[in-house]
Amino acid sequence: MAFELTYQTLYDTILSYLERDDLDVKDNIPVFIMLGQRRISKDSKTLGLEVYMTGNFTPGNGVLIKPARWRSTITFNVGSNGPGFNTRNQLLLRSYEFCREYWPDDTETGFPKYFSDYGYNNWLIVPTPDIAYPFEVAYSEQSQPLDLTNQTNWLTENAPELLIYASLLEAMIFVKDDERVQTYKQFYLEALIGLNAEDKGRITDRYSKRTKD
Repeated sequence: MAFELTYQTLYDTILSYLERDDLDVKDNIPVFIMLGQRRISKDSKTLGLEVYMTGNFTPGNGVLIKPARWRSTITFNVGSNGPGFNTRNQLLLRSYEFCREYWPDDTETGFPKYFSDYGYNNWLIVPTPDIAYPFEVAYSEQSQPLDLTNQTNWLTENAPELLIYASLLEAMIFVKDDERVQTYKQFYLEALIGLNAEDKGRITDRYSKRTKD
């Protein structure tokens, strides 16, 4: 039977590699897995963690709540040009201070042109939308958290070795095994470089000019 990485098999793998059975370590294995996922989300720009959110602005409201696992914004566009809103317009990323200075009275409305982070959980859109324009946001997200009730996610299915090494790296840091910290850091970096190289190839292919399919 082929090996399939799940939360449970990842837990068992970490426990096996640690070669320790003390309760303190076992109780922290879920933490190692969580920190490993966060490390990957921070270090990798993989397309597997790229998500698109669509919706419509609320007229008179220039604050938009970010998705729960948002990490960074890639692109933000808004529709215009008649009833079908079939023309996409890129909103330009600016600082919060710029947006407030550009559009100081958020009760005035118009066609959106700029956006900024408004704290960690919201975006600020200026001008304040005057009608319910459709929008599309591309963003990088934190991977779906793994636990006993959610056994798999994109990483377990598409980058299992990277997730194993990231989790083991966090485990070795916890148990203060300096030698194996360096070992698993190297394994992790090699797997990360491999994943990023795959994505770079996909992105290049996305924009390459094709003369023949």
